[in-house]
Amino acid sequence: MRYCEFQYAFIQFFTEHLVDCRRSFDGNLDDVLILAILGQSRIRAFLNGASSAAPTAATIGASRLADVSGIPRETVRRRLAGLKKRGWVIQGDDGGWEIAGHGGESAARRDLAELDRRNMARMMRFHGELSRLIARYEAPPD
Repeated sequence: MRYCEFQYAFIQFFTEHLVDCRRSFDGNLDDVLILAILGQSRIRAFLNGASSAAPTAATIGASRLADVSGIPRETVRRRLAGLKKRGWVIQGDDGGWEIAGHGGESAARRDLAELDRRNMARMMRFHGELSRLIARYEAPPD
């Protein structure tokens, strides 16, 4: 029974997030995945101490994006071109792609601020629900 409760809480969170992302990206979840993978790479580089002096620390090639996401290479290239047009990604001299921006500021972050705000609220609700379920799970039986 507890598995169902945890699974329900996760699916509720995940489904709400996907629907919100789909709406925010005009129905294109490929853009969501590509931007998420690039964002994750940027955050990992930052956490590993990369500075703006090492711009290729967070770049990922289109082929690697295709491999990681499961999106066909040509589709990745088309989607990257669209994201570039929006000013959300740039292509480095090495051919790799990264989130456009410096010092934690980017056009993507600015343009997606409302999505980010809703997601933070959603994550807090999810955390609260998981905390409640864990407390019930760890509580001694009556």
